[in-house]
Amino acid sequence: MKYFSPSKNAFFDDTLNTSIPTDAKTIDPTVYANLMAQMASQAVELTADGNGNPAVVARDSLLSLAAAQQQRASDLAAACQSAITAGFKSSALGQPNYYGSLQTDQINLQRMFATSQTVRPPSSYPIYCSPTPM
Repeated sequence: MKYFSPSKNAFFDDTLNTSIPTDAKTIDPTVYANLMAQMASQAVELTADGNGNPAVVARDSLLSLAAAQQQRASDLAAACQSAITAGFKSSALGQPNYYGSLQTDQINLQRMFATSQTVRPPSSYPIYCSPTPM
């Protein structure tokens, strides 16, 4: 019997393979033969569809390595920016307080820090942070 594992993106045959992945699905022999014939053309590549079934995609529809790296770098930069501006909680004042960290908030905190390092620092530090509930 033939199987397809979406996690391994591979076919398995119970007469050849002693270990079949737990996510493997039984594949109809006709479907298996059709997929193998399509892959023989080398113009397609095996993948799993949204339901974990085997499917083929045209090789030219796949991202190049450079395009995939660019997309990943862009995704990471967006996630990093989101984390930086998400704000933070601190219990330094005795109870949890939320502090915004939008660009304006970061500039305000930098100014307060710089002011605190002067010869005559202020006696209080009113810091504005964007209001966001905890």
